[in-house]
Amino acid sequence: MNRILGWSLITLCVLFFMVFGIMVYSLSTTFNSEVDLTANNIFAIIASLIIFPTLFVLGILKGIKLIKKNESNKIIEFDGTLSIKFSGKINFVDYRNLIFELTYKKPKFYYIFGAMAIYFVMFLTSDSLYDGNNIFFILIFPGFLIGSPILTYIQIKKLYHSNKMLLGNFDYILTNDAIQITSESANSTQKWDNFIMIKETKKFFLLYQNKAIATLLDKGKMKDEEVVTFRQFIQSLDLIKEGLRLK
Repeated sequence: MNRILGWSLITLCVLFFMVFGIMVYSLSTTFNSEVDLTANNIFAIIASLIIFPTLFVLGILKGIKLIKKNESNKIIEFDGTLSIKFSGKINFVDYRNLIFELTYKKPKFYYIFGAMAIYFVMFLTSDSLYDGNNIFFILIFPGFLIGSPILTYIQIKKLYHSNKMLLGNFDYILTNDAIQITSESANSTQKWDNFIMIKETKKFFLLYQNKAIATLLDKGKMKDEEVVTFRQFIQSLDLIKEGLRLK
């Protein structure tokens, strides 16, 4: 299913990209240099040439990701012995970057950003741009671009410093049967079939018990060969896998 959706999204975005390119070419060949363009007209044209191709490229990349996701979910038998031990705590900078990545790579963010970008460009070309009553609408898009990351950062910082699971120093033991996490005040053992999804990012493995709760494994605390071995082990599990660096 992911493969079909991926190729459909890629095809659709490529077609829109081609139509957009043809429109731009047609307009450029018929453009009258004597036409007096206002500053907001010029800005709207430049914004359109940046925003629309960017949205098409993001759609193509999302399609490629869906195709790769389909490949990563294949179950490949693991006949080795998994025995990985490491200790440490989650670094704030790495945690902050992780949450930003997870937040702003969600499809719904692309949809919101795309809709607001299109509305902003259309508003710039409208006759009501300089109407004093519309100043609020002019500020929505830049306000979203600036305000959203700031609010997200504040929430991340508050969550990090109030969560003992992030501030504490933990010992991790990964075996073929389960993952054990211990500290001075906690001891947890979970079998692999308790997880519904494992996602790999640049710095972490995320083990999801449900869609909202995940256990973080810091790849930086593991040896390079242990990361490779654990990745191979993940492929043997019957659950959803995302972002695995298979090559």
